[in-house]
Amino acid sequence: MPGRIVVIIAVMVALIFLPRFRSMIFLLFFAVGVGVMLFNNYFSHSALPEIGNGLLEAQVIDAACGGTQNRWLKNPSLLTVAAIRYQSNRMAWENGSGKIALQLPRNAPRLSYGDIVRLEGRWLETEDNPHIRTVKLMADGKISADSERQLQGFNFNHYLRTRGIYRRFQVRKITVLRYKNSFFATIMGRRNALLAATVKGIESTEQRGMLAALLFGCKQGLPRSSRRTFIYSGTIHIFTVSGLHVGMLGLLLLWLLRWVPFSTRHLLVPGLLLIYVISTGMHPPALRAWLMITIWCCCRARLLHTPALNIVFVTATLLLLFNPLYPGDAGFQFSFIVVGFLIATSGRINRFLQLLFEQWNWIPSELHSTLAIQRVKWLRRLIASLLGCMVAWLASSGIALYYQGIYVPAAVMANFLIMPLVWILFIVVGVRFVAIIITIMIPFINGIFSAIINSTVVICELFYRCFGSIPTPRPTFGSLIIFYLVAVGLVGSKKRLTLILSATGMAAVLIYWHSSALFADPSLFIIHGGDSQEPTIIFCNPRQNLATVINVPSWQTAGIINDCLRDKGITRISRLVICGTGKKFCSGSGRLLKSVDTEQMVIPYPLRSRYARTAVSSAVTNHTAVVHPLKTVTGNSFSRSDLTVKLDKLRVIIDYHDLSGNIRVEILNNGLGIRKLTIIGKKQRQYNLELVNSNKVEITELVIE
Repeated sequence: MPGRIVVIIAVMVALIFLPRFRSMIFLLFFAVGVGVMLFNNYFSHSALPEIGNGLLEAQVIDAACGGTQNRWLKNPSLLTVAAIRYQSNRMAWENGSGKIALQLPRNAPRLSYGDIVRLEGRWLETEDNPHIRTVKLMADGKISADSERQLQGFNFNHYLRTRGIYRRFQVRKITVLRYKNSFFATIMGRRNALLAATVKGIESTEQRGMLAALLFGCKQGLPRSSRRTFIYSGTIHIFTVSGLHVGMLGLLLLWLLRWVPFSTRHLLVPGLLLIYVISTGMHPPALRAWLMITIWCCCRARLLHTPALNIVFVTATLLLLFNPLYPGDAGFQFSFIVVGFLIATSGRINRFLQLLFEQWNWIPSELHSTLAIQRVKWLRRLIASLLGCMVAWLASSGIALYYQGIYVPAAVMANFLIMPLVWILFIVVGVRFVAIIITIMIPFINGIFSAIINSTVVICELFYRCFGSIPTPRPTFGSLIIFYLVAVGLVGSKKRLTLILSATGMAAVLIYWHSSALFADPSLFIIHGGDSQEPTIIFCNPRQNLATVINVPSWQTAGIINDCLRDKGITRISRLVICGTGKKFCSGSGRLLKSVDTEQMVIPYPLRSRYARTAVSSAVTNHTAVVHPLKTVTGNSFSRSDLTVKLDKLRVIIDYHDLSGNIRVEILNNGLGIRKLTIIGKKQRQYNLELVNSNKVEITELVIE
């Protein structure tokens, strides 16, 4: 599904705007490219075991590692290594190949790019997103035919495949054997030394982590408490090294190298930028920006004029030759869609600015004061930047809503205010390296760093608290395609009728997206299996943007709950009810509380396990009220106007009340790995479901009319 967006949009644009002969040539090469991608996807594999315990020797090839010079920067949560050899089932060592994603233990030593490590643990099976089985309970008491769809959201397995990773390994014990030097390892070592020099004298670990993310894309340094703020203010992209960072550095290098001859300067900048792109891990957005700048600089050095869209197409071709699976990567799609729309609208923005300042241009320059000239110059730049932010947001809003379930119009102003701070940050970093020997300037520069970071956090926090993500259900695939087709009509057509039709279509799609939650029926999600066998119940009320969640038994389940809520356009949880204090009830609460605003958590008392204590601590940190149910002779009970929960060792009864009626869920555990659910809807409509312990996640959605 992810790659279809790029495929359909590219084909439709080619058929609409290219002449017939060129469109046929385009489609021919496009078909060849799709064939190469499918061939590569089918035959790519790693010479490694599928699942089971074993030993592994591998080389660390993850650019996010801070090394021993930056011990304050923890290892990435998912570390990439290249296999050297492996041993399974106590057999002899065998040579292996391929990239592996590691899940490290908490006590793992700080690793550097190029380290050779020996790992003891187990191979994990990689699975695509689970499927949702939807059942509709009709008003007449009948049950409609089942339908099935894949859970939208972040597809972890697909994310790994686009990066050439086909195996996962959970590490129990890790030993660093030696360090292997190489060209890339040398660059990473210099990068780590540069990062250590940059943060020297900054006491706050959070500020150090944010600098590491802003400058080199080491996102593991971002404080977890702030991630939700950046996500729901639409500014999380500034912490991923992308075209923004590479473009800024490229412009600064061109300005600093003004004394170098024209051709030499434009041939020198791509080489310097390449070192920076390598040091950040060569992620698709950064690689795309570097290729575009390289092609543009080479053309400028030869005094050749090349249309910007041609540069975009050549860049896309080179990236697809490098990795045919990139079209399925969300970052690749974001980059090219946003850049394409920015280039397509640049001419109209310039014409609008000329029209806006037309009277100014007619006044002789001798009559303008220097102050007035500078004021108008910067006003034009500010208006152009604001319009650029609006175009970038519009181009990315559809795909962000489809993949992430996030719709943040306030991101336009948030990014507009933050961009100057990022510019200043890059300039201050350069000044620090020039003046590194003047120790008296270090406290002053560190103060500027702190001011920039604090200002960034304040701006993001302001827009997150005041606006945040607007409750909008995930769009259907068809409506998403229509959205981008009418957007292409808006920016690419010169006929008035086409513009009017495109604007009307855009308004219709946006109204449909915003109003779909108002007509949605309440539903129930039942999640079972996978890392935990305790069922999770979610009561969803899209019309009121509210949800009630019963149990978060694992980290995996917390992610599924978040995706289910975003699928319905729900951005907050009214109550999170934990039916027990053991790991099987609440071990994923911390992740869920960090991801979704939660008003209240209900958990039994006393807190007998560390998992329950961690859940309460996460609730307090995320400003969630904690209450305890009433303890009775037979068990615990909790009662409010909208929710009643009665629970004992083998039976749980949940009554969920809303304005349209009552929904009762009875869960009976026979103690033999089977749970029987009875769901009684409005007008005593009943649905029975039997849950059997399984390693596969099963999701059932019951829609109640």
